[in-house]
Amino acid sequence: MKVKETIRNGWLDAIRTAIDAGTGAGKIKFYDGTQPATGAAVTTQNLLGTVLFQDPCAPAATGGVLTFATPLVDDDDADATGNATWARITDSADQFVCDCSVGLSGSGADIILNAVNIAEGGIVRVNSGTLTAGNA
Repeated sequence: MKVKETIRNGWLDAIRTAIDAGTGAGKIKFYDGTQPATGAAVTTQNLLGTVLFQDPCAPAATGGVLTFATPLVDDDDADATGNATWARITDSADQFVCDCSVGLSGSGADIILNAVNIAEGGIVRVNSGTLTAGNA
């Protein structure tokens, strides 16, 4: 299916609006374990660390791409040690926006990190990010 660019931009802008809901910056929360069903409660998975978006998280989408404002705010004191396998994006009040797979370059994951192993007390960093609503 090929979708008109304005529709793709609108879909991405709806995600941007959801991330920016609340009174502060949206979040990317990194977890280990198995990703739950879409939006389901986190149960046995461990929160490894939380990176904050800028507020607002991005300008309007163009060309079917939402480019997040940088720098994203590092977590300078990771919560736990483990391998990040998925992440939950929320607004500032921890309301669900979307879940994403996490992996290394070449893995095909939604979020690519230079290392998925996170150490308690260490730094969790995301240098930049985009969401693309493409016409495959």
